[in-house]
Amino acid sequence: DRRFPGRDFRVANYGAGGQLASDMLERIHSDVLALSPSLVLWQTGVNDAIQGVNVENFRITLTSGVDTLLAAGIDVALVDMQYYPRSERVPGYDDYLRIMREVAEAKKIPIFRRFAIMKHLVRSGQFTTSELLSPDNFHLNDLSYGCLAGLLADAIEDQIKSRGRDA
Repeated sequence: DRRFPGRDFRVANYGAGGQLASDMLERIHSDVLALSPSLVLWQTGVNDAIQGVNVENFRITLTSGVDTLLAAGIDVALVDMQYYPRSERVPGYDDYLRIMREVAEAKKIPIFRRFAIMKHLVRSGQFTTSELLSPDNFHLNDLSYGCLAGLLADAIEDQIKSRGRDA
């Protein structure tokens, strides 16, 4: 709202921890479409990777969800998986990240590369994982959500302005 005075943006968080992309796809049909949102930020992948969901099934689910949202006239951006110390030991983690990028490219939609951003923040020494993650060393904390929210808001603002719209 501060970035676009006179406009009233409303945010609804339909995230549910621990869900697979297939669970989220069901909720797109049952919960999200009825809201007729302008934009959906779809954060997914980490639970699929941890639980070893077949990567091609993940691709099909992700593509189906994106197609459903686009067909309803809803803009969609993907938010890829978080970086956490054990992520690099999860078999296939990079494959899920790659698939998210490939789907975003094929569908010509933006992807917010949360994994790369978080990894950079840690590897560059700007933050430690204990500063960015909850005590379980997996879930994000308020600091990391704040950093990522600011970057995501910048990206959304840039997209809106590049389209020549005021919101």
